[in-house]
Amino acid sequence: MNLYGIISSIAPAGAGSLPEPWTALCRLRLGAAALLCYVINMKKLRVLPAHDVPLIVGADATDTVFRLRRYLVGGAASFSYDPARTMLPHAMERTQPVNWLISQVNRTRPPTGHEPNAQVVRALCRLGSERTFVTYDAPRWCLPIRADMDIPIYSDRLVVEHGRAHLFWMQMRTTYMVPDHQHLGLLGRLFLIQAERAGYMDVGLMIADMRSVDGDERSLSLLSLADLPLASVEAAEQAVQLIAHAYDHLIAEGFDPHAERRARREKRPDDGPQPGLF
Repeated sequence: MNLYGIISSIAPAGAGSLPEPWTALCRLRLGAAALLCYVINMKKLRVLPAHDVPLIVGADATDTVFRLRRYLVGGAASFSYDPARTMLPHAMERTQPVNWLISQVNRTRPPTGHEPNAQVVRALCRLGSERTFVTYDAPRWCLPIRADMDIPIYSDRLVVEHGRAHLFWMQMRTTYMVPDHQHLGLLGRLFLIQAERAGYMDVGLMIADMRSVDGDERSLSLLSLADLPLASVEAAEQAVQLIAHAYDHLIAEGFDPHAERRARREKRPDDGPQPGLF
């Protein structure tokens, strides 16, 4: 039922002009119905994590809507880097030999994720052999964009080096990754904004950039806040508001990424699946 139908359903039969109590009730129900419709439509659209914000924010609102639409239609990746994330503390703290870590990765499914995860684990083992870290579970936060919307923001681990704690985030995708230091500077600012809100006033940030593959090995570039051109608080706020506007636009038009994905497959049956995030 659309909103007009909702209004009609709650009006007294044969009523011409509604009495004041009914007018108030209509307004109350209409507001609740609009909110319910928004929530239902929002559930069709997966909420992007903060580390994808730099990839989606465009030059303006129209460009951001286009990027978000393409992102949501693209679907999920064919495998996950969760096995490498699970092995991270063992690799960086050198509590287990690398061969054992790789054997654990190779027990996971799907097999297509074995080599990419193994590459990440080997890179982390090399980092752990060069520097001394103690690692802890990282906090998982939601960054509020506005009263009715927030986005998940989290690092892969909380690491301590030389007595200072750092949020440790790994860029492991070899495609569809945050492309350069400027975009990473926006992500760094989002991390700092949420860390301050959560009371992590003096926490640092380490980004393990492993997007480059050299043969069968990942090149790991460890970046700190000092290495990044941090976006201003105002620029970060503008970026997340562009994201919120893009979601509003797609919800208002009734955009359904699953239906659009099916329609594209039916239109181009020989093109194969849409590319995922990795």
